[in-house]
Amino acid sequence: MDSVGAVVPAYQAATILRPTLAELTTRLPVVVVDDGSTDGTAEIAHQAGAWQVLRQDRRRGPGAAVHAGFSFLQEHHFKVGVVLDADGQMDVDALDHLLSPLRKGQAALVRGSRFEPDSGACTVPWLRRQAARSLTPLASQRVGQSIRDPLSGYVALDLNYLPDWLWPGYGYPIHLAAQVGSEGGKITHVPVPSRRPQGGVSRHGLHRLFTVGGALWASGRFKHR
Repeated sequence: MDSVGAVVPAYQAATILRPTLAELTTRLPVVVVDDGSTDGTAEIAHQAGAWQVLRQDRRRGPGAAVHAGFSFLQEHHFKVGVVLDADGQMDVDALDHLLSPLRKGQAALVRGSRFEPDSGACTVPWLRRQAARSLTPLASQRVGQSIRDPLSGYVALDLNYLPDWLWPGYGYPIHLAAQVGSEGGKITHVPVPSRRPQGGVSRHGLHRLFTVGGALWASGRFKHR
């Protein structure tokens, strides 16, 4: 497996994007997908060394941005795509661990889990941790395989399993997992540490649960293999 690229969905991320790209661009080609920002996010991405910057004409949601980035990588003959948020919450040092099952042919989708015993100290606020854990049974039922950190977006995908469509909003990792599972792809988890976001404030609060519910609903249409 000789071709791995990173996708960074970014919305109004001009003030937080540089540190993430400084860590990431030395390791992988990076596609930043500007999700309709008006604060110069795309320009900062270019300046900070992104390999490609895609601009969506309006805000479509992080899932739509991830799908656009994955599709671009696939069109350019990449084999694997990995997603990292613009705010630096996902530890770049965990990349090799995340990619290892794919490189060994052991999985089609690898999900980073912040709640494993080996993940280290968790910086996810208590209420969000409880919300994520409460979603675990339903997410696992929808996917047909164990999902241990349903709100984690730190994922690596064998692009042969890229679906034609992905839930556009928050919760897209569940929808992605359901589609991979419906195609017979194995999903595995690896422990990853959580970090505090750039600026100290996460944009992935509990107000996103409505769109996560939509992703769970959309995931229910797939049959498990």
